[in-house]
Amino acid sequence: MRFSVSAALFASVVASSAPAQLYEWVSPVDGDWHDAANWSLGFVPGNAASDVLLGFGSMYTVTASANTLVGEIDIANPNARLVIDGAEFDLAGDLSNEGTMRLESGTLDIILDRRFDGSGRVELGAVSDPMFAVIDALGATLTNGTGHTIAGSGRIQGFFHNDGIVVADDLGGPGLELDNFITQGVSGRIGANGGELLLQNDVSITGGELFTANGGVIRVEGPYNLNGIEATIDNVQISGRIDVLDSYNRLLVDGSIQNNGEIVINSELDADEPELRITSDASILGNGEIVLHSDSSSAAYMTADSGVTGTIGSNMTVRGTGIVNGVGGFVNNGAIIADDPDYLLVLLGDFSGSGFFGATSGSGLGLGEFADMVDCHFNTLGDGYIAVYYTIVDLFGGTNDGQFIVSGDGQLRISETFTNNGSIITDPGSSLNEDIQFLGDATILGDGEFIVDYAFGGFDGSSTSTVTFGPDQRIEGRASFDGMYVVEGVLAPEGDFDILDEMTLAPTARVSVVVGHDSVNDDGELDVEPGAVLNLAGELRVQFAETYTPAAGDSFRVVSGIPGTEVLGSFDTTMLPAPPPGLVYEINEESFGLYLDIVEDTSVCPADLTGDGVLDFFDVSAFLGAYSAMDPAADFDGNGVFDFFDVSAFLGAFSAGCP
Repeated sequence: MRFSVSAALFASVVASSAPAQLYEWVSPVDGDWHDAANWSLGFVPGNAASDVLLGFGSMYTVTASANTLVGEIDIANPNARLVIDGAEFDLAGDLSNEGTMRLESGTLDIILDRRFDGSGRVELGAVSDPMFAVIDALGATLTNGTGHTIAGSGRIQGFFHNDGIVVADDLGGPGLELDNFITQGVSGRIGANGGELLLQNDVSITGGELFTANGGVIRVEGPYNLNGIEATIDNVQISGRIDVLDSYNRLLVDGSIQNNGEIVINSELDADEPELRITSDASILGNGEIVLHSDSSSAAYMTADSGVTGTIGSNMTVRGTGIVNGVGGFVNNGAIIADDPDYLLVLLGDFSGSGFFGATSGSGLGLGEFADMVDCHFNTLGDGYIAVYYTIVDLFGGTNDGQFIVSGDGQLRISETFTNNGSIITDPGSSLNEDIQFLGDATILGDGEFIVDYAFGGFDGSSTSTVTFGPDQRIEGRASFDGMYVVEGVLAPEGDFDILDEMTLAPTARVSVVVGHDSVNDDGELDVEPGAVLNLAGELRVQFAETYTPAAGDSFRVVSGIPGTEVLGSFDTTMLPAPPPGLVYEINEESFGLYLDIVEDTSVCPADLTGDGVLDFFDVSAFLGAYSAMDPAADFDGNGVFDFFDVSAFLGAFSAGCP
């Protein structure tokens, strides 16, 4: 309809030189716009030079139900209502409105650049489809002035500037659609109060506020589009909730925004790849949240485009489950948190910033394919975890105060100085090999631990750079060490720690091994491979497995390698468990390594508990007293349990006499 009259309308408005004529409503009663008797000039206003005044002070309604062209309209009476019902109403002048203009159905066409001013309302009353009540400013710019309100259910399309209020407040209506280009001044507010505000394909909103109240919703939604619907925001303040729903729909951030509310992606879990996308260097500031929802069949996305840096403000939280893709890169100065125990929140691409990355109890934050994390801070609560699974992840410095789990052939690569105050664990349930790699010189500080298991591929360094584990780091489990290492903390092998290149133990280092397991493969050992070198220093601490009973003649290798060639130096101190009576523990250097040997103690008489060199009643009494008190002196078999076998061992030693 609009295109059939546009040329004539523009021609009549631009070419007309006739002076404007003022048509006044003659009586404060309801009436028909199209009845000439209702107008002061005795004619129906019907051209661009026809200005209209609805005055008086009492309540009345003027109804226009046929196509009309009019100039300026002044609704000076706050109680007056102008209702357009089923017509195309062409406005060639400004609207000064202290009352109500209601577009029940039809189109309000804006001819040339025009304004709505005053403290009144323009109401859109579409019932089943927003297209049944349209404000059309295509080819012109409509300005909604400070204090003026456009409300209801319908559609606003074209070039639109808002200094007032635009609000979807029709509870149960089809919603208020916004299309094309919208700018807002500092006083401009667009939102939903009980109704639905629908951001259509290619709509762009710059400046002002987006708000919701009383259950109102703002949604990126429109007619089906194979490639989805895109709505753009720039320099706006969000004080409510914006939902991105339906497959491939996107909310584009093309400039910094202030989010004190919520941006929610895929809350209905029925869409493929709905997305919040940063399309130019921009910051998302404020104290609000960005919430992603995903399940096994649909995933929500948050993306920074290629060549674009998205910054997450210091009080901003990104949480949920889905994919945060830093193609261009994210600077996280706030928080990115996985909080869904059923599905991961996965990070792809480049990340940095002063904020933290974490997971609540039972939830997992996944570091995805080739994620580059620069000076990032990780933290988890309870059994929450940071997951490295089937992928390569780079940590360039940073801090871990939580729990990392590397599984499924994953590779965690660490560069520069990394502070580990938490746990980095290789998944004991994985049947594949995972690696922790070091790129160049690297230092691991903090008071955390590396827990590695039998499926662990190993620590991979370089023969031309050095990896240093600080004095409060602990490494336990089974692993290989390929490259150059300096260990200042604790090595606690549960099986073999294979040295493939060179390892130097600092004076602060401690090697803690447990031997005497049912399977020798479970005994802790440093295994220096042919051609490799282990430089000893620090402390060797040996303990026995709970099921082991020391016996003379038993021997356990704690360091494997050729002394003087592959094993250099010696431990500064050795801590061994107290031997049972009659036995002595010795650390001996032998042809193929360092051994703990258990031998008989020929220098003492085990049963002479009084130490007087005579076996008599007083020794028996001393044994019984020690046995009753569970004193280690009565633990004759050295297994830490006080039972019949200790009594039997004492009696045997007593009967054997002293040498």
